Amino acid sequence: MPKQQLDIIAEKAHMRPEFYRLPVPGAQDPFFGITRALYYQLELRGLIKLVRIIPDGSIKGIVLVRYADMANLMNGLADKQQGKTKPQKRRGLQDDK
Repeated sequence: MPKQQLDIIAEKAHMRPEFYRLPVPGAQDPFFGITRALYYQLELRGLIKLVRIIPDGSIKGIVLVRYADMANLMNGLADKQQGKTKPQKRRGLQDDK
């Protein structure tokens, strides 16, 4: 393979999208291997924000994920597992008294 083609392939491998679509039900996304259901759970827990594009008059739309948000979440989880950061104390109802 010519060097120019190898350079193009290497360049594309380092490209990251700003946003990407949620995977179809039952599939995993190509970047982090996460299912659609887990993305919705992460959103409910306040760990990520999903972007919804719904045209006027439509019921359905497109749901997008910001790549940087997921990368930050994954890096934070990896750091916690490797002991690089202290786990934050979870606040419960008993702490509010």
